[in-house]
Amino acid sequence: MRFKWAMTGCLILTVLLGVYFLVSKSEQEAGQVNLWGYQLERISGDKDIQFLLYQEGSEKLEITVINGVKKRAAESLIDEKIHVFGSLFEKQRVGYSGQHTEFVSCPDNLKPSYREVPVTGGQLKYFSGYANSRYAVGVCLEEDVAFISLNAYLYCNQSAVVYDISYFNAVSLSKIADDFVRRLICEDS
Repeated sequence: MRFKWAMTGCLILTVLLGVYFLVSKSEQEAGQVNLWGYQLERISGDKDIQFLLYQEGSEKLEITVINGVKKRAAESLIDEKIHVFGSLFEKQRVGYSGQHTEFVSCPDNLKPSYREVPVTGGQLKYFSGYANSRYAVGVCLEEDVAFISLNAYLYCNQSAVVYDISYFNAVSLSKIADDFVRRLICEDS
């Protein structure tokens, strides 16, 4: 019986120490990162991968930074993300054979548009489209449109860094979104 209590005590102590370690580590990693003129909050991460966030008014920016990625691996990762994202908006056969709907699709005016832009020190690939009030990208009904969205992927050759970027702003501020895209460069070049 004492053995069970001792083991339970050790288990509880181990869990508490683990929680303490995780909390203290995340506090050390928390901080501010200045990128492309935005003061982003580091939500979590380590030296290899970081999750950053900026939000002010209707403007929201989420960035995942992946360090130390070889060019071939970065190109493969980005191409896969682009393929998956783009395929979400292709005409799809429904999973059942209903009486009224055989295919579902998003209207052309709401489908995200894809662009590739060479930037200083790298290559930017992105989709521009719309998001709903919960920042879910891929709105296919006019009445659900709340934000413009940019989903961008940037690989910087010299620093071997991949940026996975999600940007949102009010639909009325689409010019600001265009300005945001022009800011996206590899700052190490």
